[in-house]
Amino acid sequence: MDYFKNIENYLFNRLSPEDKLLFEKEAKHNEALAKELEIQRFEIETINQIDEDDLRENLKGLGTEATKLKDEPVRPVEKTAIRRSLIFKGLAIAASVLVLIGFLFIPQLTSTSNSLVASSYESAKLNFGDSGTRTDDAIKSIFEAPYIEILKTRNKTKSKEAINYFKNYTASSETNAFLALQNLGHAYLLDESNSNAIATFNSLLENERVGKRLKEEASFFRALAFYQNQEELKSKMLFQNIVESKGRFSVLAKKILDEID
Repeated sequence: MDYFKNIENYLFNRLSPEDKLLFEKEAKHNEALAKELEIQRFEIETINQIDEDDLRENLKGLGTEATKLKDEPVRPVEKTAIRRSLIFKGLAIAASVLVLIGFLFIPQLTSTSNSLVASSYESAKLNFGDSGTRTDDAIKSIFEAPYIEILKTRNKTKSKEAINYFKNYTASSETNAFLALQNLGHAYLLDESNSNAIATFNSLLENERVGKRLKEEASFFRALAFYQNQEELKSKMLFQNIVESKGRFSVLAKKILDEID
């Protein structure tokens, strides 16, 4: 989808439900798109308000029929009409300033969450279970290299490929099955499928047969998934528990709490 070309279609409700969801998801993480969207939304609302005020002024004193018309909604002005308006330039400049200021205070339209998640992965230095197992003549990797590479490089465009791979992975041992499940959680987190990531990490934490090291990793990235899902209070509580546990991720959890407090 060409998101910028679809701003007008989105504002005038011409997109399909599926495309509308895709557009809104992209706008949350694409600052340039979100900025242009808010500018054009501001233009439309302002022009509509001007037109509506003019209409109501003209309707004064025209009697009962005019009174009825006052309460009728004014049809939104198409973008082409807006562009012809001499007032557009001033509105666009004003809107740009307002939007730039707004970006400093509206978390859902910034990349703060993405930056924190990315830096957390960089600091954690995970190998995603790719240490391999020794055979008679060589070390064989547990998972196929391209899918590990997607997680290591945090290649979001290929996150669904990683999800499909780890979701359908056939493990030769229980340990490998747990590692695949852990990587599935990471793939969901990369894809920003936060609820699925939380559920996947929970399944590891609730399994008594999963080792301490894997559980510590699952616990930390579950908290990160809650944060990315904008459930800040829940994530803070979980990060605090990790700090108090003094485990493998306690220092990193403390660093995150300092950043988001």
